Amino acid sequence: MFATTNIRGGPVPRGRTWAGTALALTLTAAGVAVATPAYAAVPTLTDITPSSGPVAGGTAVTITGTNMTGTSGVTFDGVAGTNLTGVTATTVTITTPPGTTGLAPVVVTNADGPSVTTLNFTYVAAPTVTKVEATAGPVAGGTQVTVTGTNLTGATAVTFDGTPGTALTAVTATSLKVTTPAHAAGAAPVVVTTAGGDSNATVEFTYVDPPVVSSVTPSSGPPAGGTVVTVNGTDLADATKVTIGGVEGTNLTPVNATSLKVTAPAGTPGTAPVVVTTAGGDSNSTIMYAYNAAPKVTKPPYAQSRSVGTQAKFTATASGYPTPDVKWQELLKGGTWTDIAGQTTGTLTFTTTDQQNGAQYRAVFQNSLGSVTTSAATLTVVPAPPDAPDKPAAPTLTAGVSSIEATWTAPNENGTEVTGYTVTATPGPATCTTKSKTETSCVLGATAGEDYTVTVVAHSAAGDSPVSDPSNSVTATEPQTPATAPPADAPLTTDAGPISAAEPGQEITLEGSGYAPFSTVVITLYSDPTELVSVLTDANGDFAQPITIPSDLQGSNHSLVAAGVGPDGTVRNLRADLYVASGATVKMTGPIVRNSVGRPQMFARGSDNNLYTNVQAADGTWGTWENLGGLIYSEPVAVLNNNGRLQVFVVGGDHSIWHRLQNADGSFAWWTPVSSPRYLHSLALTQNDDGTVVVMGRGLDDNLWATKQTSTSTPGSWTTWDNLSGLIYSNPTLHKRDDGLLEVFAIGGDGQVWHRVQTAKNTTTFVWWSRAGLSMSNHAST
Repeated sequence: MFATTNIRGGPVPRGRTWAGTALALTLTAAGVAVATPAYAAVPTLTDITPSSGPVAGGTAVTITGTNMTGTSGVTFDGVAGTNLTGVTATTVTITTPPGTTGLAPVVVTNADGPSVTTLNFTYVAAPTVTKVEATAGPVAGGTQVTVTGTNLTGATAVTFDGTPGTALTAVTATSLKVTTPAHAAGAAPVVVTTAGGDSNATVEFTYVDPPVVSSVTPSSGPPAGGTVVTVNGTDLADATKVTIGGVEGTNLTPVNATSLKVTAPAGTPGTAPVVVTTAGGDSNSTIMYAYNAAPKVTKPPYAQSRSVGTQAKFTATASGYPTPDVKWQELLKGGTWTDIAGQTTGTLTFTTTDQQNGAQYRAVFQNSLGSVTTSAATLTVVPAPPDAPDKPAAPTLTAGVSSIEATWTAPNENGTEVTGYTVTATPGPATCTTKSKTETSCVLGATAGEDYTVTVVAHSAAGDSPVSDPSNSVTATEPQTPATAPPADAPLTTDAGPISAAEPGQEITLEGSGYAPFSTVVITLYSDPTELVSVLTDANGDFAQPITIPSDLQGSNHSLVAAGVGPDGTVRNLRADLYVASGATVKMTGPIVRNSVGRPQMFARGSDNNLYTNVQAADGTWGTWENLGGLIYSEPVAVLNNNGRLQVFVVGGDHSIWHRLQNADGSFAWWTPVSSPRYLHSLALTQNDDGTVVVMGRGLDDNLWATKQTSTSTPGSWTTWDNLSGLIYSNPTLHKRDDGLLEVFAIGGDGQVWHRVQTAKNTTTFVWWSRAGLSMSNHAST
């Protein structure tokens, strides 16, 4: 026998309620049969939109959730809403009933019962407006007003007679700011909208038409201000200020909507717009008030200097209103002030003449209130600059030896003095220049055998003349070779310095200077004159030319002569006398030096340009020559130092002075330079009274240079080179006088012997050059 048992109890699923059906268990032959109980599907609420509204009710809200199907009602804090619509399984729409300020629980009920989820709707009190500031503004809008009241939090709009304002800011429960929209003139209710609805419409903002100014009386006054002005127009009532030229007037007194009075402020002469400001904004600015004033000079004309025939321009300005009329006046020397016709602006312009030099000019400004005259400005008229000289006539050209001489006639100067001339050769690039108008000839270096023409240009402060027509054509001749070597105007040197010996077949680079630029120089070897080569000098009148000593030439009495012309066209010969022989050659400068043991010791320059030394034995015989090396370019000079050791000096291949100092064992230390490198042609030396060695040499700049040992204990240490100047034309010769002072000799540019004497013992300071005796009838040479 089987039975059925009903059981109640157990958990209820979330969102469900018991439907009242018990759990039924039935015993069968197969076992126990269970009947599942029925649960109620009550609504579950998740959202309400909007979530707030006015206490008066009437807000349509949409409630979202689940199990909404079959919704029969919705209550707000127990009060049923109305207009239940839009019911679906997840949403329902209903209109709120009236309520009280604050939260109202929302309950949705379906066939299974009311919702159990907590969801609130907030009832908000309606806003109230009690005041607006400002209370009025222009019909164009744009006035920011402050609205005061209650329940203003969350304001979403402010309308003025139904038109929304803009820039809603600074919202609190009792205050907000908003900018007015445009509106016709008149009162406009101000309404604030929040979630609680619209406020009262009893507080108004007044829109005011802008004022219009139509006239002012009087229409002018003094710049100092103080004139009481009546302003006429429309909508002038409640004017807050009146400006004239942007400056606020005083004592504003409204008369009525069409008239007011104000005291004019100070202003500048001229017209100024009158503007009235009311709650309706600013008026038009087309009506002017004039500040009348007599003329007053603000800028006088200034003195100026102009060349005759150029434009003069004077400018003057003055203030004043009405705008002053202008006239200009002129006062010539010895005359009276007269008006200048047609000059009625602030600028006077005219072309100057000689008669206006020293004239004065002024401007007169006049209006209805008076006149004023500027100070006078003086005009200085200077003569027009002179013209450049006329074109010179074609020069006359004469051929010379390695040169050409141009002569010409001075051109018309046109009132300006000629300061010199420049002659240009064709073919170039030779030129010559004179420095005065009376120097109307000059010499140019030329290539022998070349045909030349020249042109001339005159120079002056006013400019250069036109270039002359070309001269006649001439051909320069080559220097003639005399039968015997001519006397020397100056030494002929090499790139290694002066030369006095050479080997047959040796190549030498000769150097010469002092010739006419771009001229031919002929180099000849004597005894029997043999023309070796001709060379063209450079722009400085210098040359450097390699030559080769003939391989069959031997013996003494040979000379190399470079024949040409100087810058003045006169003959110029440079000469070097040579001893020519094969093998090493020896030339000593000064006596044979005795070494520390008293034995004579010789130093010599070999034909291989190495330094050699040889010591005499006690029996008077000489030993083998020792090669001290060096590739030297001068004859050696030696001295015995106070410490008993020899020291030998030469000019090196770099044109600086080098020395070797004897060691204690008689050998020599390697070459070191004397002081810092100083490029020299030659050297000379002697010893001071204290034993220190003084070295002198002729520099590549043809100045005399000197250095000395710093002390006898350090013979390898030297002072810096001193420039003793002089422009010398020979190697220096140096000796110590009986009084212990040093004396140096050299040939000067005039071919005479000059000398300088030490100012005090053991120094490198010397008195200035003076001639050594009377002038010689013949030039000295080395």
